[in-house]
Amino acid sequence: MPESMPNELVCKTRVRLTRSGRAIRLVHDNGCTITSDPDPTLLGLLVKGRRWWAELARGELDVARLARRENVNPSYLTRVARLALVSPGVIEAILAGKTRADLDGNRFLALVGRTSDWAEQQRSLIA
Repeated sequence: MPESMPNELVCKTRVRLTRSGRAIRLVHDNGCTITSDPDPTLLGLLVKGRRWWAELARGELDVARLARRENVNPSYLTRVARLALVSPGVIEAILAGKTRADLDGNRFLALVGRTSDWAEQQRSLIA
């Protein structure tokens, strides 16, 4: 190694620890997490939402009967089923682990329930 080259390289970036649900994550200033692992809670909600939406779309069960069968509140079932209509960009971000670090299941349900505008969903949910 030539003498003009340093023995170590220092890389500085602004990060913080952020709680998301039960997890604590290391987050860049721009809101991105350091790791890119998909959040299992968000994945589970997406899968459940698509499954429940498909069952409701077949018309064999109404919300009340499906909620009873799944042992959940009808209001919760409706909020989760709406996730079947979430933006494809948001789905890709969840699968790639690129959502905002402060996004947990409750926040995800609340934000998606507030708007069906895909551009707004992406601005609100993707880091």
